[in-house]
Amino acid sequence: MIRSPGLRNWAPLLLITLMSAALYYPVLFQHKTQIHAEGVSLGVALMHMLSSALHGDTSMLWTTSIYGGHPVFAEGQGGFANPLHLLLAWLLQAVPAYNVNQFVTMLISGFGAYGMCRSANCGRAAATFAALALIFSTLWIGGRSNLAVGSTMCWIPWVFWAMHSWRRRADLPAACFLGTTMALMVLSGYPQLVHGVIIYLFISFLVELLSRQERILFRQRFKPLAVSLAVAILISIGLSAVQWLPLLELAGESHRSGGI
Repeated sequence: MIRSPGLRNWAPLLLITLMSAALYYPVLFQHKTQIHAEGVSLGVALMHMLSSALHGDTSMLWTTSIYGGHPVFAEGQGGFANPLHLLLAWLLQAVPAYNVNQFVTMLISGFGAYGMCRSANCGRAAATFAALALIFSTLWIGGRSNLAVGSTMCWIPWVFWAMHSWRRRADLPAACFLGTTMALMVLSGYPQLVHGVIIYLFISFLVELLSRQERILFRQRFKPLAVSLAVAILISIGLSAVQWLPLLELAGESHRSGGI
């Protein structure tokens, strides 16, 4: 019934949005709070800390509530520089900010999975099913009970989508897409997921080169691939520098720096 290709893609995204809103309806419209696992000890507490810092009540760089004093950015897993966390903590109080973040990251995950599947030439129905299967899976919902984990997980489909676009086009927009999505993963905290994604992308790239045709194409496109990948890496490093630069200075001062 909908003839425009653009509108046809909006229908699946609307379905993903409506089903996510149905799951989080008590949270969004009935003043309830979803509490599971580390929701209180980490999620709400982190949003409260960011909200206090953004409104001038505490420092964004130093907290006195951990071990008598602790540099905030020395903890790379916290996601203290996550733009979405900062925006929500600035606009809302701690508990509503935590709740809305859960809903928004679910949408980000679903939209990214849909785009990733469509970029791999899946049909709209298949891409929609894949996106819904991902975001409503017990693994995905359970993992998002940890604010840093959930806010990092939601960008994984986008990185895979960006990697596929870069392999196909190897131009500046594709490099910007890849570099920005990787930077958002780094800023979201939980570096274990970042490491895992990088390892997966590297190994999958090597596996594809086992094909003779892929090796020929790689040699033919080596220069644009190398240049655009270098641009993507520089963009990722630059956008996420606020997170990793303090770690270079502060991690060595930790008593755990020796591997304890």
